[in-house]
Amino acid sequence: MIIKLNPDHSYYTQLDVMEPTVAQHKAFEKSVKKHLTLLIYAVFDDLERIFDTPPSVTLQNYSNLIKPKADQYEGLTSRFSILEHVNQFIRIIFFQVIEEIKLATVVVINDTIDSINEKAAPNTLECMLSFVIALSRRHPAFGETLTAVRDETNWLHTQFVNFLPKEYLPLNVLVASFSSTFDTFLKCVAWAVGSIIWYTESRQVNEWLMLGVFTAIGMQPLLICDIQENIRVTPKKARKPAGGAGPAHDTPPNEVPPTVPPTADDEVNELLNMV
Repeated sequence: MIIKLNPDHSYYTQLDVMEPTVAQHKAFEKSVKKHLTLLIYAVFDDLERIFDTPPSVTLQNYSNLIKPKADQYEGLTSRFSILEHVNQFIRIIFFQVIEEIKLATVVVINDTIDSINEKAAPNTLECMLSFVIALSRRHPAFGETLTAVRDETNWLHTQFVNFLPKEYLPLNVLVASFSSTFDTFLKCVAWAVGSIIWYTESRQVNEWLMLGVFTAIGMQPLLICDIQENIRVTPKKARKPAGGAGPAHDTPPNEVPPTVPPTADDEVNELLNMV
């Protein structure tokens, strides 16, 4: 995140809070993958009701996922997979929102999410919190199933409680506002992604699809670049050929081969306009 300086060139004071560890990042990504998966299946349920196209009984579905674990049908075929970078994108957005909230260093009892945003936004070149709030309020009408999805475990609310500065914890209504706004933001993302992969019958939610969706829903280029720059890359070890030593390819062991993004922005926009 890019933070402006005070007029005297000192950094804005940030509240005391423990920085998340890599293990906490990975735990967040695991949980957000599960939640986003449920939201996308809810989108499928809405679209199949609208177009009267029930899925095959052999495919995974929303109704099965919301049952207690012991009552779920086993062996149903998953309809898509969410790749690692997608989970990282959501994690980066969440923790950037946390960092921006921390920029509002003076917190009072009657603060709202809007007043916190007004305090934080001037301190950043592009404010992720402002984008999340705006999208959560101007989203298209969700279907009945997606609208009704609730985080029964309070997982997302717990994340805000764990990572917000302690000054916020007595402000229960404000913290609940943060979590409900971010939950609506995730539903917006799920609606866009779910609609695209349902129409196209794609089996993979990858980074390029997500970047196209972020562009289509109005995320500023600077914020998108910030997300891409903060991806956690795990170095891949060079494999040795069967008969001898040395790398089996020319890629250095600590570098990841570059990938070329498809030019999918126009396609994403066209598909979103169809919904």
